[in-house]
Amino acid sequence: MSLAVFVALFATALFKRREAQKHRRLMLLASIAIVGPAFARFAFWPIFGYGLAGGPPFALGGLLLLMLALVGYDLATLKKVHSTTLRGITAIILFIALGVGLGLSGVGFQVFSRVLNAATA
Repeated sequence: MSLAVFVALFATALFKRREAQKHRRLMLLASIAIVGPAFARFAFWPIFGYGLAGGPPFALGGLLLLMLALVGYDLATLKKVHSTTLRGITAIILFIALGVGLGLSGVGFQVFSRVLNAATA
């Protein structure tokens, strides 16, 4: 799901490349959307030592911190949150929630295994 939201935000950024403020925010949001797994790897560092169970909190925490930094930047420079920022953050959160929901429901695994079996057959 991170890849799907990355592609959506990146494609929208390319489409909006002539509108500098929107383009920059969309490119930053696309980058933020894809770094969740990198943040999850911090849980395996010996200094933290949380292992596999610590991955999701680190991933979500890192994403939230980066999104809050963008909101803070908007508030400091524009005195309001840019509409593109709000839409991009909403898209990231919705895609993450959809991915977690599919993963926990078992439906996502069934679809993934069918696609994998069809691709390897």
